[in-house]
Amino acid sequence: MATSGVTEPPSDERIRLRHDRVRWREEHFGFVLYDGRADSLYEGNHTGCEILRCLEAGASMDDVCAALRARYGVADDTAARDVAEFVRFLVLEDLLAPC
Repeated sequence: MATSGVTEPPSDERIRLRHDRVRWREEHFGFVLYDGRADSLYEGNHTGCEILRCLEAGASMDDVCAALRARYGVADDTAARDVAEFVRFLVLEDLLAPC
């Protein structure tokens, strides 16, 4: 996925999914997300599901990384990399909004 020129929000900025058009649900494999504006469906794994849970609550990037470290016991750099990659995708698809 090309994300050239797309950056994630600052680590302390609170972000959330665009509730006006984005719906998602947890599934046995992870999650399904629906973008009503683009009529697009996305699927992802359990890590993505954890990230979406945090974003639904209006978390910052730092909060999301802390949740991944606590839930999966991953290193700081691994959590930061996973969150940044997923959030870049959401930014690219215009699925996030500041709180």
